[in-house]
Amino acid sequence: SSLSGSLTVRTTRQETPAAPETRVYTTSSASLHYSHQRAFDINRLIFNSDLQARSQSLAPVFVATTEEQGPVTWENSLTYIVGRLTSEFHFDLSRESDGSTQYRIALALKRYF
Repeated sequence: SSLSGSLTVRTTRQETPAAPETRVYTTSSASLHYSHQRAFDINRLIFNSDLQARSQSLAPVFVATTEEQGPVTWENSLTYIVGRLTSEFHFDLSRESDGSTQYRIALALKRYF
């Protein structure tokens, strides 16, 4: 099993001679990745999960106001490999800035030659 993540905060300052007013823009993003190579104690069953969020504020992305919050995506997959055959199950969930929610469920079978 492995778990990794990151938190990024960016601030840019914009000033021009024509407009003496200084503008400051701040964005932040966070990501978290989890992987388990033997999910449910089954050989060759791999579970991956990725969570990503973005925000238009200095505050961490998970405590931003509704107006500042960017899209949040959560992608999950189960992969089972037997020889050259790979089966994958994906479940993705996305919450957009406007509050709408989208999801995707997919099943894929691949045969490598």
